[in-house]
Amino acid sequence: LNCVVTLTESRARTLAEQADAEIAEGGYRGPLHGIPWGAKDIISARGYPTTWGAAPFENQSFDVDATVVERLDEAGAILVAKLTTGELAFGDNWFGGRTNNPWDPEQGSSGSSAGSGAATAAGLVGFAIGTDTGGSILSPAVRCGVVGLRPTFGRVSRYGVMAAGYSLDKIGPMCRTAEGCAVVLHAIAGPDGKDMSVPRGVPFNWDGEADLSALRIGYFASAFEEEQSRRSEEDRANAAATLSTLRGMGFSLEAVEIPRNDLTYFIEYVERAAGFAEFARSGQDQGLRRQNHRGELRVSQLVPAVEYLQANRIRMLLMEELAQALEGIDVLVAPWRSINPLTSMTGHPVVAVPNGFTEQVTPTGIAFMGSIYGEDTLLAFAKAYQEATGFHERHPVL
Repeated sequence: LNCVVTLTESRARTLAEQADAEIAEGGYRGPLHGIPWGAKDIISARGYPTTWGAAPFENQSFDVDATVVERLDEAGAILVAKLTTGELAFGDNWFGGRTNNPWDPEQGSSGSSAGSGAATAAGLVGFAIGTDTGGSILSPAVRCGVVGLRPTFGRVSRYGVMAAGYSLDKIGPMCRTAEGCAVVLHAIAGPDGKDMSVPRGVPFNWDGEADLSALRIGYFASAFEEEQSRRSEEDRANAAATLSTLRGMGFSLEAVEIPRNDLTYFIEYVERAAGFAEFARSGQDQGLRRQNHRGELRVSQLVPAVEYLQANRIRMLLMEELAQALEGIDVLVAPWRSINPLTSMTGHPVVAVPNGFTEQVTPTGIAFMGSIYGEDTLLAFAKAYQEATGFHERHPVL
């Protein structure tokens, strides 16, 4: 699968022995105690390289654990590997090649949380942590047939993690189930005093048995129709079947229209270019595998500040328009691509969930979007859908 950059063997062995001893003595820390996990390799772990998936940074390391690593240590989880990321968090190609899909190794796993999706789907780890700026959790989750949660912007501290787009970056779990995502999010969410985008006083409280009968569920009607001209027949059929399943579960679905805009990538590339300006100017970007990545970093430096600021003014208007369109709606159901750019900008939580397979036995997925800091309701809804369908119980043959 080509999904591991570095095995954290020494650290894992130490933590595993510690977990065994604690559990034997009755010191059980909770559901993540002793569970192996993997970190996307833009997340720093002390004592190991953090390569950002790029050859120029292959030997880079930081003498710090990212906040997400610290919190999972505290929960008793065991970091076993740094997992592949597309170079500088672009795509699924890294300096060691392409990350392959467990369902069909002739295909890529998508990215940029490529290794996180592939390793979780293959059962190499109990869960993985990915990052998402413009779809980097959602896309590999769909391609690899796992559940990927892109939480609300500011839900999880990004301290110790490479910045791709500082106003867009989020950190989230990739698991086999929505319930697994809830367990991991509970461990990693909340302020640390280091990432000022994370507010205080907004706890994540998970109730997997919550009563969902009163929820108002919307669906992005025109997106389902448009997908018919853009997606495979099997993908379209699985999307339609998702709506039928939800109605069969007793939900009344309301047709909703939300604004459309793909300013996300404009904003992301400008912010990324600012962060890597010296890297590009110094010529170190010649070490990147993909020529288009070099071009994007350089061209985006030429964008006038006025245009970047205007884009963010439009972004604020889109946030207001989306809030009005979704007033009273608890969860929105949509093909994931149709809401990915907009929700990347607005910061709403989105979870990608498997919703079937193609004839070639590759997974398809659907997206559920929640309200800001509404991951509790969102994941409870996704859990109910998974229990009604069972697609997560099917695993790739390796």
